[in-house]
Amino acid sequence: MKRIPRISRRVTSPLCAAVVLLVPALTSASLAKADDGPGPLGVTVVAADNAQSRKVGALFDADRRSSLAGGHFCTASVVYSPHRNLIVTAAHCLNGSKDGDLIFVPGYRGGQAPYGTWTVRKAFLPDGWAKGQHED
Repeated sequence: MKRIPRISRRVTSPLCAAVVLLVPALTSASLAKADDGPGPLGVTVVAADNAQSRKVGALFDADRRSSLAGGHFCTASVVYSPHRNLIVTAAHCLNGSKDGDLIFVPGYRGGQAPYGTWTVRKAFLPDGWAKGQHED
């Protein structure tokens, strides 16, 4: 009988391993409060202004720093890090951007930046996404 070698699925970078470990930890860290359901279709509900929602913010192109109203294209969330300088967002939000091209606005609401604007200095993308080998 001919032996067929197994295909090794190993993580190619520590960052991918961190993302894989971080996602389950973030999603299971707290349970969502029960609500009254999704509500009627086509109706937008404003999120509550609380400590948790202030950790979520909007991503903008850096050239929008002076006029934030209506110009964000993605959201990101602040996550704990020793240097207090880490956000997580979807890979497609960073695709094609260079370091310094984006700003993050924590607690963004109605064109206001209550905690200021922060330049995204470095972006890390999984190798598969960056090389166009993602599943989507």
